[in-house]
Amino acid sequence: MGMDRTKERATFSIDPAVKHSLDSRIPKSRRSAFVERAIADALRRESVDQLKQTLDRIQDYSSGGEDSIAILRRIRQERADQLHERHDPEK
Repeated sequence: MGMDRTKERATFSIDPAVKHSLDSRIPKSRRSAFVERAIADALRRESVDQLKQTLDRIQDYSSGGEDSIAILRRIRQERADQLHERHDPEK
């Protein structure tokens, strides 16, 4: 789907009903482009879904009215405190 005009063949199996629907609805001259676009769209949606799941798992650092700089400073300080505690020779 990029600027490169080189194409690679792909072999995979699909349900006969899906194949029949593809053959009856999309002209033979446009099928490869149609399937390529459909796969690219599905992969993009999959990436977005994975990103959303990752973002949902990230700890919520927001708190009452802090701006992003204050949140970042607090996170850095918390991490520094954790590292200090872990490497404190008196413990």
